[in-house]
Amino acid sequence: IRSVSERSIRKMRRAGWEFLKRTNESDPCGVTRTRSTSAMTNGMTKSRELKLIRLAAKGDLDAASALIKAHQGSVFAYIRRLCGREDIAEDTTQEAFARVLLNLDRFDPKYRFSTWLFTIARRIMINIMTKLHPVYDSERLGAAPGTGDVVGTRLEQSESNGKAKDLL
Repeated sequence: IRSVSERSIRKMRRAGWEFLKRTNESDPCGVTRTRSTSAMTNGMTKSRELKLIRLAAKGDLDAASALIKAHQGSVFAYIRRLCGREDIAEDTTQEAFARVLLNLDRFDPKYRFSTWLFTIARRIMINIMTKLHPVYDSERLGAAPGTGDVVGTRLEQSESNGKAKDLL
């Protein structure tokens, strides 16, 4: 699984982002595992967060790095809790921040940044999980209630009733 798609990397480079510069050199995936659950527990106020978002949208790498550091632990923990796999949580976290940084101009400050970020991360995780474990239409049909054995049972019952009538 690629953590950031080639298309995203090209977009980030065009936009002037050096996002793939690791925010934590000791971790090869660039994910710092912290216990914080939101930016507010890191001492970041909403006004400070909005200021960082505006600066990062203009291309300020320090502001983008501060946003990443403030939220990456909570995004990683959330995705790991949803999928149960650390490797997918790392890939999803990195891809989510890449997409968020590329689309900061779309963020509506009326809403919480963390809600927007977590929604993007959850959708990316769902896409990754679907690619890893696709569900085919035939599997869905076989698991649907009222199909399969019920038809066979009715057919078998009518056949056995017909045989019973013939014997009488």
